[in-house]
Amino acid sequence: MTASTVTAPRTRALAVPDVSAASAALWLTATVLVAALAYYFLGYDQGAVSVFGSDTHVHEFVHDAACAPTASVGGREVRESRLGAGDNSTMERKFTGAGVLAGLIAGLVAFVYARIFIEPQVAAAIEYEDERSHAESLVTGQHAHEHEIYTRTVQENIGAGVGTVVFAVAMGALFAVAFTVLWAYIGRRWPSADPRIVAVALGAVSFVAVVGVPFFVYPPNPPAVGEEDTIGARSGAYLTLTLVSLGLMIAAVVLGFRLAGRIGGLWSGVVAAAAYLVGVTITASLLPEFKEIPGPVMNGDTIVGAGFPGQVVADFRVYAIADQVLLWTVLTVVFVALLGVMMRRSKPAEPALEVVGA
Repeated sequence: MTASTVTAPRTRALAVPDVSAASAALWLTATVLVAALAYYFLGYDQGAVSVFGSDTHVHEFVHDAACAPTASVGGREVRESRLGAGDNSTMERKFTGAGVLAGLIAGLVAFVYARIFIEPQVAAAIEYEDERSHAESLVTGQHAHEHEIYTRTVQENIGAGVGTVVFAVAMGALFAVAFTVLWAYIGRRWPSADPRIVAVALGAVSFVAVVGVPFFVYPPNPPAVGEEDTIGARSGAYLTLTLVSLGLMIAAVVLGFRLAGRIGGLWSGVVAAAAYLVGVTITASLLPEFKEIPGPVMNGDTIVGAGFPGQVVADFRVYAIADQVLLWTVLTVVFVALLGVMMRRSKPAEPALEVVGA
């Protein structure tokens, strides 16, 4: 019997960008810094206030957004590459565009959710703040008169919408850069890897590093919770933890890849996860604690004003983390869907050759 060669069906593939280690580090660092600034201004407490001091215009405007591969020839097996054909010089821009678009969609969805579920908690907190100011005035005899920079309508609609979308777009850009660097590494070493699976895994670890760990160490609080004197310390500690968590997660992923060839994928993942957890635990233990939920207003031994309602704090935190879960889920799903579109539109990979018979 004579040997015959069969051509395997063509498959759609996603081109792997050519990213050097130096450019990857520079690109990732620059994007992390930009995203961190957006996170600082919009993602937690009163970062803009701690930067601009007494000027609260930025903080008040986004107030509600912050609260919340081969062929087989002659007996040698060669696997088909998923690298495919394509213009690698444009892949970075395509990935970045996909990340920004995914972030935009995720931001709009998260804003709608926040407007429905988080805004009532913010309104309840502001109502308590007014009641507390009145109770304190009964004790001190002084009435505070605060100038309203923006109306509640502007804050809860325009301000919250702009803040949420800008934050989500910044996270989408960071996600795209991280995916570009990660896919440039994985796509060349494991050509049969599915980039959509890589994106899903990246979305999961990104959520843990950027949202999950900082949330459990410094859970968000509604308005009227927190002392004015600790604004800078609270915002700085949160930003520090977020950056350290992100850096440790990147180091853990690198460690996992380094150990995979020696101890296997499962155990390398376990070791990397343990190293990350140890690192963030030590970091969290070194950072200050803030327990500033207002207690009752006292006039001697008499309570003249109630403390901050605990149910509002609990509901606000639940809805806040749910909003972030929704944002990162939509961002990842849309990004994966856009990768699928890129794969369908990309030039098919070269067909693999298979020897049949001998």
